[in-house]
Amino acid sequence: MPDAPKFSFGPYLLDEANECLWRDSEAIPLRPKVYSVLRYLVSHPGVLVTKKQLLEAVWPDTFVGDSVLKDSIRQLRHVLGDESKRPQFIETAHRRGYRFIARVREAPSKNIESSSDSSGQFVTSGSVTSNDDLPATQILEREKSLAKLNGWLKKAVGGQRQIVFVTGEIGIGKTTLVETFLRDVGDGVKVLVGRGQCLEQYGAGEAYLPVLEAFSKLARDPLGEIVVDKIRRLAPSWLVQLPGLLPHSELESLRKQMTHMTSERMLREITETIEVISNETPFVLVLEDLHWSDYSTVDLISYLARRRERASFMLIGTFRPVDVILNEHPLKGIKQDLLMHNLCCDLPLEYLSTESMTTFLNNRFPLNSFQPRLAEMIHRHTEGNPLFIVNVLDYLVDTGLIEESESGPP
Repeated sequence: MPDAPKFSFGPYLLDEANECLWRDSEAIPLRPKVYSVLRYLVSHPGVLVTKKQLLEAVWPDTFVGDSVLKDSIRQLRHVLGDESKRPQFIETAHRRGYRFIARVREAPSKNIESSSDSSGQFVTSGSVTSNDDLPATQILEREKSLAKLNGWLKKAVGGQRQIVFVTGEIGIGKTTLVETFLRDVGDGVKVLVGRGQCLEQYGAGEAYLPVLEAFSKLARDPLGEIVVDKIRRLAPSWLVQLPGLLPHSELESLRKQMTHMTSERMLREITETIEVISNETPFVLVLEDLHWSDYSTVDLISYLARRRERASFMLIGTFRPVDVILNEHPLKGIKQDLLMHNLCCDLPLEYLSTESMTTFLNNRFPLNSFQPRLAEMIHRHTEGNPLFIVNVLDYLVDTGLIEESESGPP
């Protein structure tokens, strides 16, 4: 397979194979969506890219506003040392979009630098993707966690609502666990699944952003007509926030009726809608990266958890505890209060053990025979973080230090 293209502009190199931005030999970390904005602009040099084009390309099927895009552009300018008034890279076309004005050239391959010290430590220079999503086949030491999720789902299907927080640091495998659970969700029972993603934002953020995304996707599901009908009857204020679900004339009429719409009204309407839907079809709502959630979404989680009405509903929220603590996010207090009143379940994920590292190596390289010290060394330097383990192994394969078809050292 040919290498992914690499593009240079000024002192920077955009490495699409590793989804990384380089300045000389230094890798510059970027959030996945911020990187995607830069990649789209660089791939259209000198061309006016409208805000709509960027939003559709980087956040497909996601309800986000201009503020999210502006934050991404602001972060890129900070990284590139660019100024909006005297741009060298990203030019703003007022109220229309952005134009990448630097000269873009296709660049030769650039190897990730590496070194190994006398103690056998592997030191890599390069970006490690911040995506928490690992192949489901690589899930290890999570059987008990999956059993707990399935147990809570069984209670939800029986009418006892469940609020579950899956917690752990970056790369620990939160997304992998949830996707593995969702792959077999219901075990033959018809279950409606909605998924929304929180985005890193500055300031208050857009109200109910991940929930809006989840319902926007559900509306295009095979059962979408049922969902849209429930929203139309029970949550008209939400239809205004989901413009793709209505004809333009109906949308304009509804907007006039909703001139005094409040966040509290949206909270009541979507809660009732969720409960009505779940009492017809068990409903699982997954909200990822709640450490970036807007405060309205946290209020909704708390409100749903405290309701006493019967509902075949399960909410799974993933987040990084450290980010919640450092940012003084209200989710910390809400979760503690819900736990104290036995209104939610906590599922913290731990790092993998050395034994799992050995199993991982055997599964990944079935034709190889490695000495035990390789697993111990990788585990020591990754601390058992699944994402870091995968990145280290990919690096060892890419540099030829491990060959997948040959035995390891005797």
